[in-house]
Amino acid sequence: MNRLEISVLGSPTIEVDGVPVQVDTRKAIALLVYLAVAGRTQSRDRLTGLLWPNYDQERARAALRRTLSALRKALGDRWVSADRLGISLDRAGVDLDVAHLREALTAADAHEHDGATACHECIRSLQAAAELGSGGFMQGFSLRDAEPFEEWQSLEAETVQREVAAVLDRLTRALSAAGELEAACAAAQKKLALDQLDEPAHRQLMQLYAWRGMRSAALQQYRECVAILDRELGVSPLPETTELYSAISEGAVEARETSKLIEPSAPARTVTVGGGYSLQGRSAEWERMAAAYASVGAGGVLIAIEGEAGIGKTRLGRDFVDALGVAGAKTVTARSHEGEAGLPYALVADILQPLTDEVSGLKLGEETLVEIARLIPRLQVAGRVPPPIDDPGALGRFFEAVRVALMGALHGGKVGVLLLDELHWCDTASLDVVAYLLRRLDETPLCVVAAFRTEEIDQDHPLRLMIEEASRSAAVVSLRLGRLGLDDVSALVAEAGLPASDRPDVTARLMEETEGIPFFVVEYLAALVTGAGGWEMPASIKDLLRSRSRLVGQTARQVLGAAAVIDRSFDYDTVWRSSGRTELETVDALEELVAYGLVLPSGTGAEATYEFSHEKLRTFVYESMSPARRRVLHRRVAEAFVGNARRQDHLRSLSSLVARHYELGGLEAEAARYHELAAGYARDVFANREALDHFLRALALGHPDPAVLHEGAGDMYVLLGEYKRAIGSYETAAALAPHDAIARIEHRLGEVHLRRGDWDLSQSHLIAALETLDNGADVERARILATMSFNALRKGEWDGAEELAQRARDSAVTADDDRALARAQNQLGILENARGNHDRAIEHLRSSLELATQLEDAAGRVAALNNLAHAARSLDELDEALALTEEALEICTEQGDSHRAAALHNNIADLLHSSGDTEGAMEHLKRSTAVLAKIGEEPSGLLPEVWKLVEW
Repeated sequence: MNRLEISVLGSPTIEVDGVPVQVDTRKAIALLVYLAVAGRTQSRDRLTGLLWPNYDQERARAALRRTLSALRKALGDRWVSADRLGISLDRAGVDLDVAHLREALTAADAHEHDGATACHECIRSLQAAAELGSGGFMQGFSLRDAEPFEEWQSLEAETVQREVAAVLDRLTRALSAAGELEAACAAAQKKLALDQLDEPAHRQLMQLYAWRGMRSAALQQYRECVAILDRELGVSPLPETTELYSAISEGAVEARETSKLIEPSAPARTVTVGGGYSLQGRSAEWERMAAAYASVGAGGVLIAIEGEAGIGKTRLGRDFVDALGVAGAKTVTARSHEGEAGLPYALVADILQPLTDEVSGLKLGEETLVEIARLIPRLQVAGRVPPPIDDPGALGRFFEAVRVALMGALHGGKVGVLLLDELHWCDTASLDVVAYLLRRLDETPLCVVAAFRTEEIDQDHPLRLMIEEASRSAAVVSLRLGRLGLDDVSALVAEAGLPASDRPDVTARLMEETEGIPFFVVEYLAALVTGAGGWEMPASIKDLLRSRSRLVGQTARQVLGAAAVIDRSFDYDTVWRSSGRTELETVDALEELVAYGLVLPSGTGAEATYEFSHEKLRTFVYESMSPARRRVLHRRVAEAFVGNARRQDHLRSLSSLVARHYELGGLEAEAARYHELAAGYARDVFANREALDHFLRALALGHPDPAVLHEGAGDMYVLLGEYKRAIGSYETAAALAPHDAIARIEHRLGEVHLRRGDWDLSQSHLIAALETLDNGADVERARILATMSFNALRKGEWDGAEELAQRARDSAVTADDDRALARAQNQLGILENARGNHDRAIEHLRSSLELATQLEDAAGRVAALNNLAHAARSLDELDEALALTEEALEICTEQGDSHRAAALHNNIADLLHSSGDTEGAMEHLKRSTAVLAKIGEEPSGLLPEVWKLVEW
């Protein structure tokens, strides 16, 4: 065998002789695909400009040579040819799927007949091409650093989409001509999925539904067309679309005979309709429904499916009914529509309309036909006019006639099935008929499947009452659908054809974005597969959320808007104070929002809180408000937080939220003040990255004391190991700070350079700090002298280090400052240990540890513990040394000092290695190396002493 298969329709794959080929880089895949699709010999300059546009010519050519080498090696040095000027692909033995798609379309065009002729040779060819084109061009593949290639890929994807649309159009017309209407519908649905704005495709699908006798589906297709054109383009349908709708509404489009050339697939639990995705996470519900259907005897069964919007009620009901229909049961599906709640008997008419021909062929009594003719004028009996409904028995006769007609039309070898979808929108008159049918279900061998939204049907709704009443005499199965789990979403991602390497990340992101609502999952997947919007919220989801938010009154929507500004979760007091409504109005509004399932209550009494039922609902409500209204509400929320926090004495812990809301509310001065407060709080709880972010935000918002903020940012950069940025922040702080703060900042700079191992630069800053000190500043002097002592020790100046350490201790004693004394004692301990006086070292270090513990000085405790461990190791007390170092590491990790934590990992590695634990030593060494490698911003500027930090 000598065959290269390149698949670019869907996720790109490469196979040689049936074996998948793994290529080292995505650029190699892109190179091969471009050569295959574009054809011809491509110049090296063309390819480098396409794939490495940001490289200079020499680097780009080198990158092309490396990529070409990797590609040829993966292909066994076959097919790809190269010379000094160009690169080409030998077409012999190359199988390219997009080429087959184009060949099928060309072959169909070459046949001596028009596109609407029933040519079975063309049908087979077009079906194969349509199957190939089910995935978009290079789905999920991108090269973010190669914009010219992505532009080519995008243009090619558009071309392929047009070609697939042409294939599906030809296939739909050919299948229609052959009488294979069900298959034609499937092809038309795929064509419409490519472009929802394709109005002729909407008309084509309406026509096919009408020919199949699916009047309600045809009318619903028109409604979807109207909604999409209005939402996306702000236009009405063309006159021919409206005329077709009118003809179908009036029954002027007759059903046609269908062919049996294409047999329907066997029923299965994973019927793939509605976007081509299998039914996931509903196996238990399906089993209960199947058991309920099997139990139907002389009496019928009601299967009630409920859940929140988008949970998959319609999908489950329709798949179940479709499967029974394929198995031979007669079925009818009817759906209520939001705008038809005021139309009497709209649902009943939707039930009977597709059954008109069957009803007219039944031997029903004349009285029954006369009653049915009230809704279906075509069934009028000559010379008979339906009598007026002016007595109590008249309604009963009409309801019974509907029941008899329905049972007659659905009678057959298997139990008939009636699916009533979106019953929460059902008109009152039709609900009365449904209630009549359910009351007699014990004597009616019928399976009724009813689907409705939980949030729109409260406990007193007529539908709830009739289900409860039906359960007293007939079998009722109630299903409340839950959200999908991670495995279910993962299965859908796999079906979407995304690259296997991307699936875990996509699945995790989908769970985060959708929270397991099936409709959301499928709509996001559609956007990802087609590249239409990526992770932006799809318009279809916005439409659903818009319809849900309109369920409640104006006051409730106002409170909902305030809640959306607060967060996903919110408490009563904050939403009341920020909404602008009275307490009682807020209570009533929250009860209304809970009743409709828009928010969910949690807790009781003073701790009661609420939460949006879905984060996407909160996002939609927030984004639907005008910017001006959002600003006002953010200010109110900030003020509510401040008021609540002062009463409860925890303003610092809420300062981050207050700062964010003031900032979004446009009050930058207030926001800056609270960002500073939030930075201090975050620093105290060792949330160093968050503290840094707050310092920087306060600076950006024009805080009146930038020197303090730059110094604080420098402190955080030090703990994060970002020393260049720390130096920049400290230097800016020194330039802006008052005189009495200069010594402290110079000391900070000296300590940073000491960490980096630049002893001379550290010394210059420390001397500058001493020279700047005012008389009597003994606390700061003691701390500076201790640091200078350590610096002198690192430089090998033993006598100077000893003298500086003694002076540091004397200054600390004079100042009566235990923190400075702890630092001095720590330095004396380091010196004694270095001289080999281990017992004296331990004495100093234990004194330092005791003082640091009393002061709750985490950094001081870490230093003392680490240095005590070195003293213990010098005495060959390895277990004691290891315990002390591990304790120091635990505190240091909590503090967030990344460089010193890395040093402690390194120290533990040394101790474990000395103890014979090579595996444990290697694990700690890896952790140390990973952190140390990140310190600094440029490897070339990193001093080697950074890696040698052992004691401090």
